[in-house]
Amino acid sequence: MRWFVVVVALVASGWVLADGGERHELRFKPQQKEKRYVYRERIRKEGESDLEFRVAMKVRWEQNKQGRLQMGLKTEKVELLYSSDLEEIRRLRDMLGRKEKAAQDRLKQETDPLEKRAAKQVLQELQRRRKIAEAHEKIVKDTIISTIRSRLADELRRSGSKSEETLLVLPFPLGEMGGERVPLRLRLPSKAVAVGDEWSDEVEQDLGNDWSVEITLAYRLAGVKDGKAKVVITLKKLGFTQKGEEKEVKDAKGSATFVLDVAAGRLLSFEWSLSYRLGDGKERTLTARFYEVGQAKEQPEK
Repeated sequence: MRWFVVVVALVASGWVLADGGERHELRFKPQQKEKRYVYRERIRKEGESDLEFRVAMKVRWEQNKQGRLQMGLKTEKVELLYSSDLEEIRRLRDMLGRKEKAAQDRLKQETDPLEKRAAKQVLQELQRRRKIAEAHEKIVKDTIISTIRSRLADELRRSGSKSEETLLVLPFPLGEMGGERVPLRLRLPSKAVAVGDEWSDEVEQDLGNDWSVEITLAYRLAGVKDGKAKVVITLKKLGFTQKGEEKEVKDAKGSATFVLDVAAGRLLSFEWSLSYRLGDGKERTLTARFYEVGQAKEQPEK
């Protein structure tokens, strides 16, 4: 029944499911010409933090002397869409703004010189506090954006030359959930495949700071349309180790979809959703989208 639902959904979207058994060789290829991409991420740790941002960038993949694909990236703009840290500051700022408005109204109504003077002092103090809150808000916002830029540069140095024709390693995610992280990478099959064929990828990676991750992913070529291949990914296993000790991972669920221009060997779009819990019982969730501008429209705001 589940497979039937997937089939219906893909047919409705126009993706080819039966192409006479035609086999497709899927490869990532160098891209000398820069393309504009957008990366959007939301990363949340239940009861502690919630961060959502968007990065506009120019990207190309060059082939280095070792035959690997070297990712080149120029950040154009970082937008902070939501931050639980900022929300607390904004609530304080808005509260002070309301009190300031009430104090202004009181000052206008007062006729007694002493009461008027006292009301003016209260207003000035509220104005001072609001300005402090606004300054704090700007500092926190600028710090978050600066951290995102720095993390992107660090992850690009870490993963920038690890890609090859059957593996694309992306410098994401960028947000923090703790020491654990799930790096984003896309594996292509070593031989030509037909629609419906499957393959897998097992990853063991050192994350630094005494953390490592083990991931098993299942891939399936879901359809081909107008020279574009759609691949569906399902998370099969997720494990973390800290200082040699395995962490208990509960309720791990993950799925992804990416679209590849078969002839050009260029990634057009990628969507990823992941959730899991560690020993503290708090749910971690990650949603990410990476797409070439003009190839995929961004989802409307909820």
